[in-house]
Amino acid sequence: MRCTDVGELLRGGKAWARAVLLQLLCAAEPALPPRSCDRRVQRRVQRRIQRLLQQLDGHGEGAESAERAEAIYVAWQVFEESYHLDLHNSTTFISLLARHSRWAEALDVFAGVERRRVPDVVCWSAAISACEKGSRVEDALDLFHAMPRRHLKANVFSYSATISACEKLGHWQQALSLFAAMPAAQVEPDVVTFNTTLSAVEKGAAHWQFASALFEAMPAANVCPDLISFNSAISLCEKFGVWMQALGFWRAMTTQQIAADAVTFGALLSAAEKAFQWQRALEIFAAMPASKVEPNLICFNAILSSCENMGMWQEALVLLASLMQMRLAPDFITFNAVLRSCEKQAKWPEALHLCRMTQEAEVADTTAVNATIGTCDKASQWRWAIHLLFNMQAAQYHPRSWDFAIEACLRSGMWHAARHVRAARGRLGWASD
Repeated sequence: MRCTDVGELLRGGKAWARAVLLQLLCAAEPALPPRSCDRRVQRRVQRRIQRLLQQLDGHGEGAESAERAEAIYVAWQVFEESYHLDLHNSTTFISLLARHSRWAEALDVFAGVERRRVPDVVCWSAAISACEKGSRVEDALDLFHAMPRRHLKANVFSYSATISACEKLGHWQQALSLFAAMPAAQVEPDVVTFNTTLSAVEKGAAHWQFASALFEAMPAANVCPDLISFNSAISLCEKFGVWMQALGFWRAMTTQQIAADAVTFGALLSAAEKAFQWQRALEIFAAMPASKVEPNLICFNAILSSCENMGMWQEALVLLASLMQMRLAPDFITFNAVLRSCEKQAKWPEALHLCRMTQEAEVADTTAVNATIGTCDKASQWRWAIHLLFNMQAAQYHPRSWDFAIEACLRSGMWHAARHVRAARGRLGWASD
């Protein structure tokens, strides 16, 4: 089998044994002697390997990705042993393995390079990127700080990869420290560097003013913020509840003609809800179709929370129906927001229907049951309150559920039923009033 068939085999997702792959790769150029001293022969070998690497390239998912990664690693072992790969091809192997999250194998390739020569900054950056893909922040930092000892000057890719490794594990202080060191190292950050630093600050829940400072530094570096930059900044503002700052970033996006996406709107809606700007949240949600953005579950949950706070139970039910028509799966946050909207207005038939829906969706929790029993309490539907209490396990292990049921009985003058519920609560070990 010739090496031109490698891409077809991989695309077909067929599982083939290691021995078969070894035979395939060794047959790629049988006429070429290994470790030839002829420079022309060496260049020809490296070009053949480069073409094979292009066929091995590809993302893939699941089992296909695992097979592809194994093929890449075995290919490196064969060609490194037989032909001594040049630096360019070794770096390509590291990048391909990193793309498939095989950081250990990528570092094995990097160690093989180090045994024979000093890697250049591109190869070194690829190794740092492999650590980043594997969330190996300490390894990434060790590699980065080892560069000066090998007389290598870190470039923007080295910095971006190391900052990204810090970002993945929420080490925002280290990310900021690396970013702050770039001017002294005479390395100009690009939009990727800014975005990874912004993301690190956002994931680490650092103060929102760090985002503002990074945005202010962009023009001096001749960098224009993109969608990722704005989304990180707005998400950070949402976490700190600084609604006006989040709105300011959104307006800046519009001024710079950067189209918002569902992540942007989700963060904005959450920021508005946390700042009690419920009417503004409704206006932002209504603006999504004009922006040609389809709301995701995060957007729906945020706007449903605003509806809950405003007592807009009918609107909440309409939104729930809309998200289900869009084939989005509501979670416990979705149902609980709609249930609490109904509870505030004592809409017990709707609450009972929603409670059944939570059971069918297997997302029923104590909050959902308590909201439903509370709704029955407000509507003096004592029978339904007791029915829920004794038929939903989530209610029986929370004291507030019993309180709601007892209050529903008392509100309706059903003293005997209230005593019965108190006695049942005592038998389960809950203290009586």
